[in-house]
Amino acid sequence: MRPAGGGPPARLPFLLLWAILLIAPDACGRTVMTDEASSPIHAQFVLKDAAGRSILDAGGPLTAETIAAFAIPPERLAEAKKRLEALGFRVEAAAGSLLSVSGEAALFARLFGTVPRPPATGEAVRLEVPEALADLVAGVFLAPPPELFPDPAP
Repeated sequence: MRPAGGGPPARLPFLLLWAILLIAPDACGRTVMTDEASSPIHAQFVLKDAAGRSILDAGGPLTAETIAAFAIPPERLAEAKKRLEALGFRVEAAAGSLLSVSGEAALFARLFGTVPRPPATGEAVRLEVPEALADLVAGVFLAPPPELFPDPAP
């Protein structure tokens, strides 16, 4: 369908933008379109406080009070980020007692003994915490990708 007055189809700019985004590097210099073997693996690292407690130790529902009770001090958070980055991980975000981290499959294989695969759907997969991080990390989770447009319920 052409816009009023002729010219290229109205879809062309959208399709062109879509194609550029698929093959061009993003703002951080990473390639957006990659094959599965070279795609980074994304994981959530749950941190421990200095006493070795984590939000995973909470006995009941997570509330504002529960989350505050298991808060990780900024210096502990900085130490965890520094150690993960020294191992080769990229710390994408930090929130409360969680670090969102990514790394190449080879890095995960070296540290975890296998290349973990995130679940296609369903619940997160919990990985065994490597001994090198046991003093800082309580759990490592791989979440399934988001379902952006789920089918409507019947």
